[in-house]
Amino acid sequence: MTIEHQIDQRGILKLLELFDQYKKLILSTVLIFAVISFFYGMTAQKIYQTQVIMVSNSEQSSTSSALSSFTQSLGGLAGLSGVGLSGSEKKTNIAIAKLNSKKFIESYLAETGLIKRLFPDNVDKDTGDWKEGEKPSLETIKKETNKRSSISKNKTTGLITLTVEHPDPDVAFKWANGIIPKINDKIRKEDSKEGEMNIVFLQKKLNEINLQNIRKVFFALIEQETQKVMLANIRLDYAFKVIDPAIFPESPIKPRKFRILLIGTFMGLAFGIFLALFLNFLREERALNSR
Repeated sequence: MTIEHQIDQRGILKLLELFDQYKKLILSTVLIFAVISFFYGMTAQKIYQTQVIMVSNSEQSSTSSALSSFTQSLGGLAGLSGVGLSGSEKKTNIAIAKLNSKKFIESYLAETGLIKRLFPDNVDKDTGDWKEGEKPSLETIKKETNKRSSISKNKTTGLITLTVEHPDPDVAFKWANGIIPKINDKIRKEDSKEGEMNIVFLQKKLNEINLQNIRKVFFALIEQETQKVMLANIRLDYAFKVIDPAIFPESPIKPRKFRILLIGTFMGLAFGIFLALFLNFLREERALNSR
């Protein structure tokens, strides 16, 4: 038997002896922590979660290689006309940014009445109006919505997931299911208006040009913008297409009672052993000093 093995055995025996000597203290500490963890898990605020899974309907603009090279040579004109030199990935990122923007979220929550359910303590129960001086600011609303919702995109599948969490399952359900049609309608109207303005601009420029080859380019650009306006007017799921809508969450995802109890029990055991080691250290120090 090696010296290291003997030292390890002595250390284990000493630890077992220490545990036996202070077992009441250690077990009491474990029990106290377990009881506190149990009651915390039982009384902690319940959080419900629901998710919407969707894909982006943004499509990369399709132009011929000749048209693309020509519009690139025009530079500023291409930028003014709003034609698609950017790809579908950029359009998707812009749509997600709009979905997550402060002004849009505040407008959506105010329109649906959910904003007052997010800040119930700020609402007068008798009148249903905001208490004086307690209407939440735009920044406060954004902080609360950031805490309650998140958007993620799977780069492999392209699927976009909107997750909403709230103590009230009805709020989470209505928030998640209602916001996608609203952002679709907002982006659809913006693109339709932009396309119409681009058509007016291109037609004006077309009347100023006599060269036949350049006129063909402008005709192609006008046709592309016309298709964009038509698509915006007929497709309701314009920016995002919902694949899996939110369901009403019946069971809370938080608090995780068993995990809280398990962590609390281990913390009690660790603290109990620490107390035992500390008391044993003090006892040995007193014994040495009394000699």
